[in-house]
Amino acid sequence: MKLLKGYLDSNVLINYIWWSKSRSKPPGRVAAGMATAIETGVFDPVISSFCIMEVASHFRDYEILKLLIRDGFGYRYFSQKRKNYSLPIATERRLRRLVKVLEDDQLFSVVTVTRWRDKAYSDIEQYVAGYVDLPDAFHLQAAATARCDYFITGDDELRQRANAMIESGATNLELKVASPKEFLNLPELNLGPDGPSRGS
Repeated sequence: MKLLKGYLDSNVLINYIWWSKSRSKPPGRVAAGMATAIETGVFDPVISSFCIMEVASHFRDYEILKLLIRDGFGYRYFSQKRKNYSLPIATERRLRRLVKVLEDDQLFSVVTVTRWRDKAYSDIEQYVAGYVDLPDAFHLQAAATARCDYFITGDDELRQRANAMIESGATNLELKVASPKEFLNLPELNLGPDGPSRGS
């Protein structure tokens, strides 16, 4: 039986990384269930070079924020002060290793976008016209390029806008956009509400 292909939006991938780093304190049952579904192979998880870049940026910002807090600044100073900070060489190496691990991890199918045809750019314009932010539009197109069945995201606004475009016929997208909880509850996956158990 062919596995469903599910594209992981960056927020879902970030949750997975946090969960895998600290399994004793998973960030909620749904996030833990999603992570277990990834690791037990009940679907084909797809990520893209855009995901990997955003994940690296997220963790770089997190490390810089820790430095700001160490120096007595709160989060509200982040955008103003971040340019004054650089990361230690060891941290930069750790971030590069994270990128390499994601690129090479056998758990994921990685879509590397090197060249898109003109139609892809017109599709992206359609998404943006539907009030989808440009970075999210690139993710949607990467998922379409990989012929994914589902686009899985924790972003409620993106999910609502993308599904509204699909349902109205304003876009040619042939996938469905679901939250992690909605995806785990798909009958095709035959899972419980919290995802698979590790012994399944």
